[in-house]
Amino acid sequence: LGLAASVPAIAAPIDVDVFAMQNSSTGGVALDTGLDLVAGDRLISSVDPLDCWSAGAANRISNANGLDGLSPPPCQPTGDFGFHSQDGEMFRFGALVGRIDAGDWFLLGTSFDAIVNATGRLFLVYWDSNNFDNFGSVTARLDVNPSTVPTPAGLLLLGTALLALGASRRARRR
Repeated sequence: LGLAASVPAIAAPIDVDVFAMQNSSTGGVALDTGLDLVAGDRLISSVDPLDCWSAGAANRISNANGLDGLSPPPCQPTGDFGFHSQDGEMFRFGALVGRIDAGDWFLLGTSFDAIVNATGRLFLVYWDSNNFDNFGSVTARLDVNPSTVPTPAGLLLLGTALLALGASRRARRR
């Protein structure tokens, strides 16, 4: 019991659907992922590059990397629409962007793997200047602290517990 309480639990990855219209950075509401992060946590986000959403008609379909003109089929037709500046941040139109509580926005795109430097709830948006003609969604797989590599302190605790268990078993045999 003491050992279990001292080793941090590693949660299973979760999938969240982010909608281009409802979760637009302008006119929508940021998606509350339900994930509470602590500064120093490792966050991994992945979105299938073939998962598409759109900023409207014509050539405004893209994957979570945004409207860079490089999205593969079926995320086409796609054009390069440049960058949108909002809240002091600048990312490509149509990109998957996140933030922790009211902190700075950061790009997740189709692939993100980094140690976060803030504590709070993770929110996700479709980065855009308006949402009235957006459609579609992407599914982001989110994983926090996926590494199962034990820390030195955890190894020391485990070793101590195993030694104590061995000593206890030897004492009972006598």
